[in-house]
Amino acid sequence: PKAHLFSHVPVFLSATTVDEMRAIAVAVETTAQLAAYKAAVLSWAPEIARADHGPLGALMGYDFHLGEDGPRLIEINTNAGGAFLNAFLARAQRACCAEMDIPATSQSFEDAVIGMFQEEWLRQRGTGAPKCIAIVDDGPLEQYLYPEFVLARQVMAARGIDAVIADAGHLRYDDGHLSVGGKKIDLVYNRVTDFAFKQPQHKALQEAYRDGAVVVTPNPHNHALLADK
Repeated sequence: PKAHLFSHVPVFLSATTVDEMRAIAVAVETTAQLAAYKAAVLSWAPEIARADHGPLGALMGYDFHLGEDGPRLIEINTNAGGAFLNAFLARAQRACCAEMDIPATSQSFEDAVIGMFQEEWLRQRGTGAPKCIAIVDDGPLEQYLYPEFVLARQVMAARGIDAVIADAGHLRYDDGHLSVGGKKIDLVYNRVTDFAFKQPQHKALQEAYRDGAVVVTPNPHNHALLADK
């Protein structure tokens, strides 16, 4: 069991606050696509971050502090956690707490996530779909948010995707293919905090990403543009 994985105190946000946070995120991502901004940022970014393979960065996190003067963005994370856990908690709230009055949406969180990974794939590959997605981190079994990796794998498996949870140090890059345990990987859902893949145990991931042999999201390019502190 993971102590404090969920807070015992609910936090309620007004629709206005949510709209303000969404507008800030849109403004940041729009700015990050400006040619002048890209040129400035990538001039000092690690070499591996300079190539744009296409993906924009799946399931990134925008962290806000809330106060009387409205939401204030404090940081952006490309290795953000919590989305799958929050979706899991929301289902429990719908089941037991009618007073939550959570509006129905036309698309489930799970379908939206799979659609996001598919879009990331198409931005780099142009056609088809990933057959195998690896959820990658260092020592995933020891990570505090390992339960989220399990939820992510379940969501993907339920929609026909072969999903594996993999230690970044166990990846192999041979003959133009990234693999783990002999299984070829098409897309990496990246949760590693070595954002430029500089550490020795990330050599296979670094080389496969550099060569465009695997779709990686979020990736070093996304981190350089949006989250390098």
